[in-house]
Amino acid sequence: MIITIGSFDGFHRGHAALLDLCRTYSSSDGWGVVTFYPHPSEYINGQAHSLFTLREREFIRRLLEIPNMYILEFNEALKNLTPLQFWRLIREKFRVDGLVMGEDFHFGHNRAGSADYLARIAQHEGLSKIFVLALIDKAKFSSSNVRNLVQLGKFREA
Repeated sequence: MIITIGSFDGFHRGHAALLDLCRTYSSSDGWGVVTFYPHPSEYINGQAHSLFTLREREFIRRLLEIPNMYILEFNEALKNLTPLQFWRLIREKFRVDGLVMGEDFHFGHNRAGSADYLARIAQHEGLSKIFVLALIDKAKFSSSNVRNLVQLGKFREA
């Protein structure tokens, strides 16, 4: 199964590109999204960060025809995993044979793991499909940017 990992608290153009790659390169094993609840920033900073509730994310999952959405509880134990420990957890929980991520993807304790690091580990472990999506025209699509634009009332830009 090909997976992409992230908060996916708002499905924007960057997410659409990740999902398209998953859909395109998945085999009969399928593909899916691994996400978190609560949002990591919400857990760490105590501030609401998600653009959508879990129920709304489930609706969006069905609307976008995402076959699998796995939700990991973001808690103290998950927060403190090193990047390698986090990857081992993913490998234990899911039958992963491919990864899709943006080049700005970070994970693990203090976001210490990068997309390049994860790609090297996955390749070393024999994963055959690893895709790191580069930023398009140096533009970064992020839920944080969308959230800030919404709070400013700039809905068209969002």
